[in-house]
Parts: sequence; structure tokens; C-alpha cells
Amino acid sequence: MATPPIHLFGTEAQKQAYLVPAIRGEKISCLGITEPDAGSDVSGIKTRAVRDGDEWVINGSKTYITNGHRSDFI
Repeated sequence: MATPPIHLFGTEAQKQAYLVPAIRGEKISCLGITEPDAGSDVSGIKTRAVRDGDEWVINGSKTYITNGHRSDFI
């Protein structure tokens, strides 16, 4: 569930870094969707990523994330 967006929208570098190891079973992915006020309704998500120079600042909160405790990337 978490790898199709990388396949469809990721750069070649992202595909090599995340998709290839996930397909090989070397890395586990997960979706960071569920939020306290939105549940898993993606239209209600309030977490945002804002560019700050060369970095991204992520603001928001998440609750339960399936595979979150064992994933290599979210």
C-alpha cells in the first residue's frame, strides 16, 4: 500500500532507494495517515511539510500507524 506512490510518482533515485529494497524484502514501508482529529480520512489530514531552505519541516501529529514500529520508511 505504501510503495505504489513511489512507483507512480517517485524519481528514479527514490525508486532505487526505497522501492527496490522493499520489493526485495530488505525494507518495510508504511503509510503515516491516521491523525487524532481525522482518523484515516485523508481529506481531513492537517499534517503539513513546508520547505525551509534545503530541508523540509513536518508539522502535525499521528496516532496508530500499521507497521510504524518496524518500518524503514513512512
